[in-house]
Amino acid sequence: MLGQQWQPGPGGPVVAGPGAGRRPGRRSLLIGMAAAAVVLLAAGTGVYFGVVRPDSHSTAASGVGGHGFADLAHLDTCSFVTRADFSDMVDDVTDVTVEPSDFDTCEAQVDHPKGGGTEIDVDFTTRRYDIAALNSSGRSTINPRGALHVGKPVNSAQDRCDRLVYRDDGVGISVGADSNSLLQQMSHETISQDVLCRLADKGIDIAVAALTANTAGTVVYPADSFGGADPCGGLTADDVRAAIGTTVTKDPAGPAHDCRWMSGDNIVVTVGARLTDNDPMREENSEQVAGRTTYQRASQSGTDCTVVTKGRHWDHWLGKYDDPMTKINSAGARTETMVIRATPSQATTTFVSRCAAANALAAKVWPTLPKS
Repeated sequence: MLGQQWQPGPGGPVVAGPGAGRRPGRRSLLIGMAAAAVVLLAAGTGVYFGVVRPDSHSTAASGVGGHGFADLAHLDTCSFVTRADFSDMVDDVTDVTVEPSDFDTCEAQVDHPKGGGTEIDVDFTTRRYDIAALNSSGRSTINPRGALHVGKPVNSAQDRCDRLVYRDDGVGISVGADSNSLLQQMSHETISQDVLCRLADKGIDIAVAALTANTAGTVVYPADSFGGADPCGGLTADDVRAAIGTTVTKDPAGPAHDCRWMSGDNIVVTVGARLTDNDPMREENSEQVAGRTTYQRASQSGTDCTVVTKGRHWDHWLGKYDDPMTKINSAGARTETMVIRATPSQATTTFVSRCAAANALAAKVWPTLPKS
């Protein structure tokens, strides 16, 4: 569990953590589309395939104001981050796009002055911390900042930089900065950890300001959205134990849209609502589980299996984001998914047996989900 404390949470279509399913930045991949839309923009209208887009700085009618950080399950994850927050970082930033990466994670995609498509992703994940476990782990250095507590890892990888901040009640925000690996390979540029940590520290300044002022918007999800569903719905500790073959306890920490179960210090089951801007299941095996099409992906190591079912699609995400490309592409589009990743106690060699535990859990969770 303690090793997971530093993961900024769900940042990909399948598993928690920014390193999983990292996608190329949309701005870098859609330059050609931008050029094709110049004529439309010259006319003063943001149009994509005949659809008029609203202003790039989106504000949902139900997502303005709200209750601050009192209700993490309905917090508008990008309501406290803007492009302007990075305006004083002229040595490290040439442009910024702010958009939701997941229900609990806002991603600032930062263009670095090195150019050549070099991009740094700064992720903000709202979550609850297990303060006792965090303080006793010895893996982080925690210092007070006003009424808050700011932490950094004792040891960290060279290709990313992590920070966290939390209140006395455990409500907090993790911030992680890493360079987009695919774009970095294409551009042959290397971003130093010093640059990444300057951006992570800027992210913590933004998070501290938001938590101190308790300024965050609220999203009211419609009845057919996974955003309002309980990821633990339909699951008990006995259900999880029967599926994976070991005794488990529920993890009290993590993002609001995750339900995680522990065996010792290891997370063995994660159930979570996700957002994706593409179709992560188009090449996966699928079958019907509890009346829902279920896509399966077993790890090559044979230690775990992930199953996914799709929810509703959003042509334009209802929360707030700050993305100048929205006027000429579908940056506001999102598809909801519910994801289960299970690690059985005994690794097996066959695809069916590896995914049996995840399917058994899906049979409990899927019936509790809203129909889209």
